[in-house]
Amino acid sequence: MPSDLLRPTERAAVISLKANAALLDIVAKTSIDPVAEAPEWPFVRLDGTQSIPAGRGCTARAEISFMLHSFAKPRYVDDDPAGVMIETAKDHAGRLNSAVVEAVHNHAFTWKGGAIASLSARPA
Repeated sequence: MPSDLLRPTERAAVISLKANAALLDIVAKTSIDPVAEAPEWPFVRLDGTQSIPAGRGCTARAEISFMLHSFAKPRYVDDDPAGVMIETAKDHAGRLNSAVVEAVHNHAFTWKGGAIASLSARPA
């Protein structure tokens, strides 16, 4: 069933994010879809996963969508908030979000049973 692909699709997205070197230059691997209540900043969360089924029988399929949220704070010289700001929170989050989009866009996956999925980024 197409709806059975919700969790595998989420896992595929998280795997893509955690495997992307450019993204890992900005955010720690443990801060990508973290389970902690108060994750290390910056961080990326995946939520709002939903499936819209289409077709029947051998043409059954679904469009699965989810949201990726990027959270960041301002960056300071020597990580000292009393010091000089080198990047605003908005710029930091924007750079992080751009890396997130690059990490998931146009990645395709095949699961057991032959189900194929392609990840693509689109604005909300």
